[in-house]
Amino acid sequence: MKIAVIGPTHPYKGGIAQHTTELARRLSAAGHDVTLHSWKAQYPQRLYPGKMTVSDAERDVAEFDHVERRLAWYSPWSWVRTGRHLRDADLVLVAHSNPFQIPHHWTILRAMGRRPRGQARVMVAHNVVPHDASPMQERAVRLLAGSVDHVIVHSADEARRAAALLPKVPHTQLPLPPFGPAVTAAAADGQRADDGTVRLLALGFVRPYKGLDVLLAAMRDAPAVQLTIRGECWDDTLADTIRAAAAEPALEGRVDFRPGYVDEREFAELFATHDMAALPYLEATGSQNSALSFAYNRPVIVSDLPALVSDVRDGVNGIVVTPGDVDEWRRALRDLDAATVQQLAGNVHRPDADDAWQHYVAALGHVVDVRAAALDQPAVRQAHVVSDRESRLRKSRHISAVLQSVRPLEGASVLDDGCGSGYTAEVLGGLVGPAGEVVAIDPTDQRVTHDAHRFVAASGTELPFDDARFDAVVSNHVIEHVGDLAQQRRYAQEARRVLRDDGVLYLAVPNKFRLVEAHYSLPFLSWLPQRWADRYVRLTRRGTWYDVTPLRTPQLHRLLHDAGFSVDDRTLTTVRDRVGRLPVVGSAARRLPDWCYRPLLVVVPTIIVVARPV
Repeated sequence: MKIAVIGPTHPYKGGIAQHTTELARRLSAAGHDVTLHSWKAQYPQRLYPGKMTVSDAERDVAEFDHVERRLAWYSPWSWVRTGRHLRDADLVLVAHSNPFQIPHHWTILRAMGRRPRGQARVMVAHNVVPHDASPMQERAVRLLAGSVDHVIVHSADEARRAAALLPKVPHTQLPLPPFGPAVTAAAADGQRADDGTVRLLALGFVRPYKGLDVLLAAMRDAPAVQLTIRGECWDDTLADTIRAAAAEPALEGRVDFRPGYVDEREFAELFATHDMAALPYLEATGSQNSALSFAYNRPVIVSDLPALVSDVRDGVNGIVVTPGDVDEWRRALRDLDAATVQQLAGNVHRPDADDAWQHYVAALGHVVDVRAAALDQPAVRQAHVVSDRESRLRKSRHISAVLQSVRPLEGASVLDDGCGSGYTAEVLGGLVGPAGEVVAIDPTDQRVTHDAHRFVAASGTELPFDDARFDAVVSNHVIEHVGDLAQQRRYAQEARRVLRDDGVLYLAVPNKFRLVEAHYSLPFLSWLPQRWADRYVRLTRRGTWYDVTPLRTPQLHRLLHDAGFSVDDRTLTTVRDRVGRLPVVGSAARRLPDWCYRPLLVVVPTIIVVARPV
């Protein structure tokens, strides 16, 4: 397989350059034809306060043979040239970590042109969005993700961010495999003389979210603990703050803070003269410091963050502490002594880098296989899941109000068909109470919330439930995704089958003649014949085909009547209610007769009906 990896390598330093280079090396060792496309100028100096590059003598990134260094942040032509050069690649991997590089990466992917059959484009997201991301940065990430087929993340937190921010792009969570300097057995076996103190090592770029202020505050009441802080500092203000804390009487002489670049050749001595690595992070998307500490046979004391604790067992090979909780860190530090450290160190096992990388490389190959298989299958409809909490809760409360206007929900059995993010099922679960139940179904589990309901995986139009099983069925923007009109009829028949005779169906569907199609945000898309709609979607680069089948109001009514329902159309009531809540004009609008609203029903965005079995 021909693979292009886009990301930093030597002379750039740091974890992302190390991971990108090791990824290229491992893919090449697996027999693939790999080229690493790196930077001759990655950032303007003002965006990176530390030391961006290192000399060959200070190299902390392994050598890779096939490297192209033509990319420059100031040269859009270099981005276009690189993209054109990658058009025949089978797999393109983009190392994403910083919004500043999104225009570069997006241009490279667009310059590649239309994908050859079977080509996969994958974003390796070290940070889906940065800490404290702005709305503009989030939109930029969505733009980049729209040009890739898959996203790789390295922690549960990042997986949740990917699901919420990029719901239409498949993502896979893979453990971050060990990378960086090789550790010899002799270096790992180094022992420090016991002098009655516990020496902690905080290694790496010093930034505010690393939580060193919490650790220093906790150390004031733990006199047996000493701390060494080594790494470049984000800015002089932060360095001055740390120096001021270290100079306090309670910490004087116990904190060794020497900001600056740490050569990998210093690691052996640093770990040999310290007992544990300290990672008091307030938040994290990934870190190699736990794996690095284990490689030197040192335990860790670490914040309880998913990106940090995947291989740490509290009280076994490390100590796990609530992030940002000074009191808990203080208690943990007070309990540290030489015997405890020795016991923890005895349970440390050096990570198996080869096994971890074999799994990582195999997972990337699976992404390519899945895309190739999908191209050989009939077109698959997207999930179109919306995960925005506030909008989902507003919609859920509306659905609940409509249902309760027909029948009480307390003690009821409710099916949420096409549960998506799970918010509607959660709200309904609170209304049915302990005597009732809510069952949520979807082809794949993409829920953001798991409260107050039970999930069942189900696909197609067949419902995996007995006849007359439910008191209510909720179908909110689902029927347009099940297929053509014949499949939609079968879907309605299944809803009737699982409903009790006194049950109720809430069904909402986008209007075929709404002005802007909701799933693709394209004007008049749903008005077009299928062939023209497919071309429209491809032309605007929103997808490969138009995978939604909206209905007109008469079609929906006829379909439900044929399935055995009587229909109560609530669309006009909903329109009147929403117009009535508008500022200034709302009070006057509420007094208008129904015939004033009926012309709007032709293009109203959503048709809402309540259906009862007959």
